[in-house]
Parts: sequence; structure tokens; C-alpha cells
Amino acid sequence: SGESSGEKRFVMSLLHSDLAQFLTTVNYLRANDDSNNHSTGRKNSILQSLIDSALRSSLQFNASHLVDFHEQLLLPCPMKVNRVGPLTCSPGGLMITNKRIYFQPSRINST
Repeated sequence: SGESSGEKRFVMSLLHSDLAQFLTTVNYLRANDDSNNHSTGRKNSILQSLIDSALRSSLQFNASHLVDFHEQLLLPCPMKVNRVGPLTCSPGGLMITNKRIYFQPSRINST
């Protein structure tokens, strides 16, 4: 990171993200980062909408993990849920079949 005339530069590489999608998100955040005109609640709302969008796009139910392959899926797509444990909150998808309820972690946490 070089500094000239007070400007900082950072070098980073993306391991699990598409560059075009990343730049679209960064530009969206920069366009909405008018610190004087947005309250903290508005900024949190903008960030939460980006997180929700990422979770929705990563929610897929892998039917190969069914205990019984004769089970019928009762939902058209997994519901976005959080599995809450001691000191943890893991986002993922909930699927209901005619026999069981399944939770699969979101791919957003996988690296």
C-alpha cells in the first residue's frame, strides 16, 4: 500500500467472488454512502438488503442429503432461516418434506 498526497491504496484479491458482481456491489455502496443524508438505520437497511440478496441467491436445497429419497419436498424453495446455537447464528435454508424438516447451511459461509 503506497501513500502519496494523503491517498491510501490497498491491494486485494477475490478468491470466491466474481469481479463484475463485486464491483457492482461496491459501486452501489459508494453511491449510497452519503454520510450526511442517511441515518444509521438507513445505512443498516441498505447493507441488510445486500446480505439478504446474497443469502437468497446462495440458498439451494441439495436433495441428495435426504434420508429417504422417496420423501416429497413440500416447499418450492428453501426458506431463509438462522440456526441459533450458543454464541452462533448460522444462516441457511429450511426445507420441509412429508417426513422430516431439514436445515442446510448457506453457501455464503462456505470458503
